[in-house]
Amino acid sequence: MTKGMWAKLASCTETYCRDDKVRVVVYRGAGGAFTAGDDIGEMLYLRDIEEADDFFDTLARAFTALLECQKPTIALVEGPAVGGGAELLLAVDYVIATPEATIGFPEIHIGLIPPVLLTLGARILGARKAKHLALTGKLLDPREAMDLGIVDVVTSDPEDKLESAIGFFASLPETAVSSVKRIAASQAEKSALLAALEALKKLSVSRVAKERMKAFLEKRLSRPSLGP
Repeated sequence: MTKGMWAKLASCTETYCRDDKVRVVVYRGAGGAFTAGDDIGEMLYLRDIEEADDFFDTLARAFTALLECQKPTIALVEGPAVGGGAELLLAVDYVIATPEATIGFPEIHIGLIPPVLLTLGARILGARKAKHLALTGKLLDPREAMDLGIVDVVTSDPEDKLESAIGFFASLPETAVSSVKRIAASQAEKSALLAALEALKKLSVSRVAKERMKAFLEKRLSRPSLGP
């Protein structure tokens, strides 16, 4: 996800969530993946905190738009949903995954943090589990992600399940849906997310993160495993 893609995601979310003719907003990837997260190559060349501000403020706009959307939101995950892609799943209302999906928050390996996981995700998954995922960078299969509460359903017939979910959420009274979403949206959580993004900005321009991003792009980054 480049800065331009995050900006497009923010713009589309804002547009569709304000459109009275739209009943449900669906997010899905193309080419056999949901998204592998932020463009590490673009992040590597953020030279200072001002450039990091520009990049991550765009990301913040996208997540704010998603969290403030008062229409049902669905994500269909086919293939990888990693890093920022996995964090998007924490911000939508309903997640459908195929058996081939892979979900994880591996930012720790390049010297960064997953800000949504550590804020919104801490409430969804529990603080200890969110911290564990952030510290280990473990990749989850869809069943593991469903057990944790990141995924709602795993299916080998995603198109049918998606159409069924769209029909269900579109049938709900709009006023009640918007009330549920407005009440569930926590201002404190949004503030915590913005604070976590500030920490991420500083890490993104640190020497350690730059070295690890470069190693990742050159395919020489070692990713140790904690084991089972």
